[in-house]
Amino acid sequence: MITKQLELAEKRVIRGALWLDKNHGGWWRQIRTTSLDMSDGGTCIIGQLNGGLYSPVSVGLPSSSSEFTMGFHTNSAGYSRSNSREYYEALDELWKTEVRKRRAKVIT
Repeated sequence: MITKQLELAEKRVIRGALWLDKNHGGWWRQIRTTSLDMSDGGTCIIGQLNGGLYSPVSVGLPSSSSEFTMGFHTNSAGYSRSNSREYYEALDELWKTEVRKRRAKVIT
């Protein structure tokens, strides 16, 4: 993935994590980072917060475009299958980082 796309993905994930902090305090406690897979509706962030069901509406996302702008999903337009896979792998790592940051704050 080119650096600019990765930087944008990081900003989106941070935006999503901050939104979750505000709207679903302690969300990170429910996330199993060992099984986190942002390309799978059952084990992505939203899926794990919703009992294994990918339903952005159930977690209160303000719009369908929020899935992309908050780093919960990839916008498939303009991505080949391999680029999309690479983007999801980047989302996996970025979300794991956000979860770890929040867990570290509790420990310290």
